[in-house]
Formats: sequence, structure tokens, C-alpha cells
Amino acid sequence: MTRKKSREPYEKAISLYLNSTIGIISTVACAAPNILSRVNFSLDAIKNIPIPDMTDGQAQALADVFDANAEAELLALADAPNDPVRIALDEALVQALKIPSDTVAQIRTELSREPSVQR
Repeated sequence: MTRKKSREPYEKAISLYLNSTIGIISTVACAAPNILSRVNFSLDAIKNIPIPDMTDGQAQALADVFDANAEAELLALADAPNDPVRIALDEALVQALKIPSDTVAQIRTELSREPSVQR
């Protein structure tokens, strides 16, 4: 009998990705690339949200961070540079997908300065 591979780590990893800075930027870019303040999601836009290909190990590493932060509350995007949960999600993504940490930190800061995400 063969054992079916669990989708749960991948589902958690994708959830972490979509809540990370890179995931948010990617989602918004697909939804309304020129209108950040009025984001609309068509079914076509949702289908086009880029999701990184992950190995089992990458998915499990992200799923572990998801589990560790599942009950934590994310701060508003305006507070993203100082949000320990968002920073933890971003750092997990940086490590798993080999993305430059300083680039993600800069994007997180720039996103928080965007007038449409201010309180």
C-alpha cells in the first residue's frame, strides 16, 4: 500500500507565503496593478497569483513557522516594519526560498509607507 503525501504542509506554506510581504505584494500586483487603494479580485486575478514551487522540505519548514505563529495577530501593514509576526513570516520565507533578506525588509518598509495602506 502506498502512502498518499499530505497536502497540509503545502497548504500551510502557501498560507504563510500569502501573508508574507512578498505574498501581499504579489497578490496586490495581480489584483489591480495600478490601483493599490481599491483592490479588486476577479477569479482570473486569483488564478494568476504566483505561488512559488516548493520542495517537501521547504514546505515543511514554512508549515512549522505557520504553526508557531497561527494564533498570533498581524499588525496593520502600516506597522509592518515593526511587526514581529510579519518579520518572522518573512524571515522563514527568506530562508526557505533563498530570497535576499535585506530586499524583503526594504519592501516591507516601503509597503508600510505606501499612502493607501496608512491608517
